[in-house]
Amino acid sequence: TASCAVSGNQALNAGTYYLSVTANADSNYTGSRLIQFRVEKAEANPTIPENLTGVYGQTLTDITLPEGWEWMNPDAILTKTTTNGETLAFDAFYFPADLTNYSETRKQLSVTVMKASLRAIAGSTTVTYGESPSFDYTPVWYSGFVNGDTATSVFGKAPVLALTAPDYKAGDDAGYYEVDLSITDPKELANYELIF
Repeated sequence: TASCAVSGNQALNAGTYYLSVTANADSNYTGSRLIQFRVEKAEANPTIPENLTGVYGQTLTDITLPEGWEWMNPDAILTKTTTNGETLAFDAFYFPADLTNYSETRKQLSVTVMKASLRAIAGSTTVTYGESPSFDYTPVWYSGFVNGDTATSVFGKAPVLALTAPDYKAGDDAGYYEVDLSITDPKELANYELIF
């Protein structure tokens, strides 16, 4: 006959264990042996985060992940926007709460990248008493460029913007009036939403 016994608990965490085997063939022969074995960690099977969104020019650090998740390269910059349901894939690690029995896992997460806001800011301008309040105008500057973009790289040719003064008409008294800024030759920008 032969008998064996496991040294340690029956419910085993991942780790190294030893199995003690004792054999009793008959009254003249006995023997025992210590056998080493391992319980390997199980691979974590987390719920994959969904509906992750960022803005052109942000880094992955700006996109918050659920508990246990970390971006592999948190300083990666979002360098293009996505359209028509497309997404960009970035690597992330999941670290389970029970690292004794489960191993961390690496997954690709999908991110929708939205356009950044680009504001056109007009400097002060004047019209002479009696002149029409509507005229073409190129703004003095833009605010909101990211990723090293410039007006030239984004627009190629600067758009033509128009200033209108809805509360002013030719012949009104001299003074200060609010104006509205709009674009007269609109075109869709790949990574920016132009606002005024």
